[in-house]
Amino acid sequence: MEIVYNKTEAEERVFVQKLVDTAWPFLNPVVGQVLGRGGQATVYADGHSEALKVIDTSVYRDPARRKDANRRGRSEIYYHQQLTAKTDTVVRLFDTASIPLSRERGQDAPMCFLLRMELLTPLDPKNLVALDPANREKAVLQIMRDVLEGLCQTEDAGIVHRDVKCGNILLRHDPATGQSRFVLSDFGLARPFHTRTDRSFFTVCGSSDHIAPEIIRRGKLIAGRSDLYSAGVMLFHLLFPENDDYFDPVGFRQKSADFPFSPEIKKLLFSLTEVSPASRPSPAVALIEVNRLLMQRDAEYFRCIRQQLLSDLAQSRQPAPELMAAMPESEATHLLRACSAALADNTHQMAEELLRGAAAQNNSGCALYYLAVLFFQNRSCRQKAAELFRLSASRGYLPACSALKGEKIDSASFLSSILLAV
Repeated sequence: MEIVYNKTEAEERVFVQKLVDTAWPFLNPVVGQVLGRGGQATVYADGHSEALKVIDTSVYRDPARRKDANRRGRSEIYYHQQLTAKTDTVVRLFDTASIPLSRERGQDAPMCFLLRMELLTPLDPKNLVALDPANREKAVLQIMRDVLEGLCQTEDAGIVHRDVKCGNILLRHDPATGQSRFVLSDFGLARPFHTRTDRSFFTVCGSSDHIAPEIIRRGKLIAGRSDLYSAGVMLFHLLFPENDDYFDPVGFRQKSADFPFSPEIKKLLFSLTEVSPASRPSPAVALIEVNRLLMQRDAEYFRCIRQQLLSDLAQSRQPAPELMAAMPESEATHLLRACSAALADNTHQMAEELLRGAAAQNNSGCALYYLAVLFFQNRSCRQKAAELFRLSASRGYLPACSALKGEKIDSASFLSSILLAV
C-alpha cells in the first residue's frame, strides 16, 4: 500500500475504508463521520452503530517516532482488551486489527491499528451549567462514582490510565433497562504500575493540568494515586464547567473561601488533588466517600444500595465491601455489617463486636436480638443467647418475644428477618 503523507480528509476516509474492508471483509462496514481526533488517532462512526478508532503510524516520517507510535498502538490494544474482558466500566472493545502499511519489517515499520468499539455519548461538562449548586453536586458525584469504579478496576489490573479527563469519559445507556453509566475510554497512554517514561511524552496528550505532579517532576507512576489526581482535576472542571482556566491545586486552595458547594465535596476535591501522592486516597477509599455522599443526597440511590446489600445477605453472598463501608452510620448499618461479618467469619467475632456497638449506641432490642441469634447458633452458648433474647424482649422487640416462646431460630431467619429492621 502506497503511503501518502499529509492526506486530505477525503483521501484519509478512502484510505481508512480500504483498511477496514481488508480487516473485516464480511462486515461491510462503512466509515462515517469523524467523531474526534487525538494526538495520533482518529475516531469514526460506522454503519453498524459502532465507533472505529484508527491509529495510523505512517504519519510520522521519523523512524524513532514511528517506533514509539507502534508501541503505543499495540499497548492500547493490549490494555483495552484486558480491561474489556474484566469489567463493564470501560468502553467495550469488539475487535481489533493490525495492518502493515509497507513491506518494511521491524519495530519502526509503518502500521495501522484498528479498534472496533461501542459507540457512546461523550461527557460534556457544559451540560451541567444550568444546574443549581445542589443538583450539580449530585450529578457530579454520580459521574465520579462511575469513574472511580473504573479506576478501581484499572488498579486491580495493575494499570495506570494516565489520561483521565472529561474528554475520555463516555456515557453508556441501555434502552432495555433504562440504566446509564459513565465509562473510561482511550487507553493509548495506559502503562503498568511504576513505569518511568520520558516527561516530554505527556505534552502530546492535551491535558497538561490533569497530569499528577509526581509524573511531571520524576516521571514516576504511583499505582492508582496518579490517576486519582487527574480525576480530582476532572472533578474541578465538572463543578466549574464555566471555568476553562488551568487548574492550580495550590492557587485554588488559597482562593477557595467562596466555594459554592458543600464542605464534603470541597474536602473530596482537596484530597484527590493533594500534591503528594501519599496524601491522596486510593481509588477504593475515594469511591467509598463518593458513595457515602451520594447516599446522603439521593434517597432513591440509598434505597437501591440497601436493597442490593440485603439481597446479597438473603442469598448468603458477601456484600460489596465498598458499598457496605459507605452506608451512613445508623443502627441499620450496624446490623447489615454484622450480618456481612457473620458470613465472612465463622467465629462471628466481628459480627459480635458490631452488634454490641449497635446495642450500646442505640440501646436497641433489635441489635441485642441479632446478637442472641449469633450465640444461638452455638449449642454451648444457648444460655447466653436466652439471656440476650430476654433483654431484647424487655425492650419491646417482638421477634425476641417469639424466640422466648420457643419458636424456631435458625440462620435463615437471621438473614431474612433483617429486612424488618432496615
